[in-house]
Amino acid sequence: MMSRRRIVSLLISAFMLIFESGIVSSLESKILVGDGGAFRASKAQCVMYDECGPSPVNPDLQTNCVYDGPPKKLNSSESLETLRSMCPELVEKYGDELCCSAAQITTLQGNLGLPQGIIGRCPSCFYNFRQIICELACGQSQSEFLNVTKSKNATTGMLVSEIQAYVTDKYVTDTFDSCKSVMMSATNQPAMGMLCGPWGAFHCTPYRWFNYMGSTTNGYSPFDIVYNYIYSNYTGPFIPFIAGKSFKCNEGIDNVTSPCGCVDCEASCPAPQPFPALVPPAWKLFGEDGIFIIMGILCVFGNVLIAFIVIMFADKAATYNVDQPSEHSRSNNHSHHEHYDQNRLLPDGEILAMYPMDSSTLFQSAQGSIKKLFRIVGQASAAHPVLTLLLMFIPLILSTSLVTPLFKITTDPVELWAGPHSRTRIEKNFFDKNFAPFFRTEQIIISSSNLPFNRTNGDGETQTFGPVFQKKFLFAISQLQSDIESLNNGSLINICLRPLETNCTIFSLMEYWQNSPGNLNITTSNDTYLDHFLSCSKNPTSMNDGTHLQQSCMGKFGGPVDYKLVLGGFPDDSEEAYMLANTTILTFVVRNNRDEFNEEAKIWESAFISYMEGWSATHEKSLNLSVAFTSERSIQDELSRESKMEIKTILLSYIIMFLYIALSLGFGSYVCDLINRCTWRRYFWWKQMNRRTSGVSLIEESAPESATPPTETKNIKWLPRLLLSLAGVFLVLLSVTASIGLFSFAGVPATLIVMEVVPFLVLAVGVDNIFIIVQTYDRTCRNSDLPVPERIGQVMSDVGPSLLISVISESVCFFIGGLVAKMPAVETFAYYSAVALIVDFLLQITVFVAIFGACEEMGSVKIDGHEVLTNDSEEPSTSSSPNHQAVSPGGSSGLDAALQNEQTDPAQTGFVTLIFSNCYAPFILGSKWIRMTILMLFYSWLCLSIALVHKVDVGLDQKLSMPSDSYVLKYFK
Repeated sequence: MMSRRRIVSLLISAFMLIFESGIVSSLESKILVGDGGAFRASKAQCVMYDECGPSPVNPDLQTNCVYDGPPKKLNSSESLETLRSMCPELVEKYGDELCCSAAQITTLQGNLGLPQGIIGRCPSCFYNFRQIICELACGQSQSEFLNVTKSKNATTGMLVSEIQAYVTDKYVTDTFDSCKSVMMSATNQPAMGMLCGPWGAFHCTPYRWFNYMGSTTNGYSPFDIVYNYIYSNYTGPFIPFIAGKSFKCNEGIDNVTSPCGCVDCEASCPAPQPFPALVPPAWKLFGEDGIFIIMGILCVFGNVLIAFIVIMFADKAATYNVDQPSEHSRSNNHSHHEHYDQNRLLPDGEILAMYPMDSSTLFQSAQGSIKKLFRIVGQASAAHPVLTLLLMFIPLILSTSLVTPLFKITTDPVELWAGPHSRTRIEKNFFDKNFAPFFRTEQIIISSSNLPFNRTNGDGETQTFGPVFQKKFLFAISQLQSDIESLNNGSLINICLRPLETNCTIFSLMEYWQNSPGNLNITTSNDTYLDHFLSCSKNPTSMNDGTHLQQSCMGKFGGPVDYKLVLGGFPDDSEEAYMLANTTILTFVVRNNRDEFNEEAKIWESAFISYMEGWSATHEKSLNLSVAFTSERSIQDELSRESKMEIKTILLSYIIMFLYIALSLGFGSYVCDLINRCTWRRYFWWKQMNRRTSGVSLIEESAPESATPPTETKNIKWLPRLLLSLAGVFLVLLSVTASIGLFSFAGVPATLIVMEVVPFLVLAVGVDNIFIIVQTYDRTCRNSDLPVPERIGQVMSDVGPSLLISVISESVCFFIGGLVAKMPAVETFAYYSAVALIVDFLLQITVFVAIFGACEEMGSVKIDGHEVLTNDSEEPSTSSSPNHQAVSPGGSSGLDAALQNEQTDPAQTGFVTLIFSNCYAPFILGSKWIRMTILMLFYSWLCLSIALVHKVDVGLDQKLSMPSDSYVLKYFK
């Protein structure tokens, strides 16, 4: 305390400088000219000179003598050089003719040394500060801006008791602005907290600063200096003091001296570099998006070209096809029957034209080899189903069994979204290796929907504060913070960051009051908790807020709290906008170690999440709040929860797809037939029997044989297709598990996208292949007299190459995607999908074909030595039936029979096929105008897509990876 008083005494003595430069001001001062004992020089000369004795008010201080005369020559060269070192501008301006003695210069040197140590770190501030001090002490023009209004007789002369100083308002304001942010190195406090006396740094203004430094009430000034602040319209008898130039804190006073540092002058802080544009500026053409203009031109030109081609050549092409000679048709028909293998009926009813099997070309040779290979594989699998199942299922089950002990899912966001060779991952690994993993962050964001409120401060000014500064809200936040600190028996103290080894680092609005609700109720000299916050927001490192409360701004953990870290919802970026904040943020900083040492932190985070879920549910409505929170483990927990949630969805999807396949492959027809037999037919049979038994003759005629429900024929045609559908879906699921098992054995963990997308992707492709194989069999080979294995071999010869090309295209695309993808989640998904598709293809051309053959064999039963085929016809098959022609590899009877069967028996044709063949195809191909419209629409769509593709945002939105009911989504928003 004594050292502080000593510093203030020396500062005031330096600033006063009447005796040795006193500088003060009084906002309420009045001009006292020629009233009794006032002394004023008649021309520009001195009003004070030398030291005359102790001050009447403070006897420990020496004061100046009243002197009305010209400046005197300073005979001491040593004193002149001392003055030159302190006030070089003064010596350069006046020389050695000055209004101060050698004793005053010695005192001035001692008094300016201490202020220079406090505010000298900001050169422009100290320069502005010493200008008036040097003029008051030694300047020749004292009489122009100084007026001695009170004096007192002494044995050594007339002592100065009060003077008035006339200074421009601009000088006072500029000097204050250059010094108001200067920090004292020793205390890390604003210098104004000491120089402005009882007002402190927070309430200090330019006038209050000068008033305090010139008033004898502070106990350190030898006499009063009453400042009169002169504006541009002043017309009085005095010439106000005007500094040569007042420098801003970010300006250097010369070419050698640097401006104030960033700590002492915010304007000196380098402006942050603007962020580079995330999206380069769009190319403009005629003031619009260039790509859009170009594609618009191409769209118009292309549509015109399409219309021209269709209108000009559509009719000619149709006329050309109709006018062909019949001999050519007959020769082509003969060639068609001669080369049956060049045409195959695809599942959608179209005929794929193949080149004749000419071994002279490599392509035709390869095509024939592939078809032959698929015929052999299909026929062998169907002929030996048990052996096929054993050979394929054993390795499949082994690979799938690897899933249980080795399978794991990656939920770490870093492992999912940052590649091992990405820049962010490399920098993170470098930081973790050389320092330590960054802190675990537990954060709460609380927004209040209540209205702002007004209050009147000690200066009579009305201020508006946001709802987060209401005491009720702050009390709730304080209680919340205390409850969280005490979770799990206060285990937070064991895992949190403690810079001073006492309290946890918590960034919270209540830390401005050390999380003590009692500090909110303290009021001193009209200063309240709001004044404390406003002061600390400008100087968060201060141990004394500068108000009459005299409270510390430091948090309970011993560090400063920046309002930008604990407040949000500002209306703008202005300096005072944070007063209107409607959101506060609580951040608990937890130490982060390697995964094996974070178990205690994870346990505490689980308790934290559970507590916040309950707190937000009970306080959001009662306090009109919106609460969002997260922890370091939140994203991983939500990803794990979502992966478990999707299991039910996957199983349900596979069950629905199984039912759909079963209904589409024949089970639906059986259900309809069963309903028909069990309802309408039984109903009409009972009505008929009732009429016969109620007539005159009970035995008029026997009931028709067909009316009696058949009992000797076992129609089990629904069972094979039901089992086939179940097997098809099971094989698709098995291919997914086999892929997961193989990669688990290789040490490649699965991701959420694998569990959510791959099962549905493989299901879609696998079901499509099932329909291709079964429907092709039904349309071409179902009623053939060939054995089932040969029929299935013929079908696989037809559709196998298409399935092979499809799976190669799909798997290669996924492998390429895995090679070029930089995001681990996408890379893993691509590899898992490619392998699953390959395994599914192998299972379908072997295991599914084997099961298919077995199911078709099950479709025939023996009754009294006669074979009954369970197809759509209820008549037994014979070789003489026109619809049961054999399908031979070299002939065309099988295909002709299939085509003839579909044309003559539409009842066997599927409903979807009928729609496409009888409605859709005639509508699309029946009119050239419709064809032209469709081509133009799709071409326009293509152009529009290309024009807008560069506007697609690139990146991963974290919200998309969270469950729809996750609490983390609210935090992301």
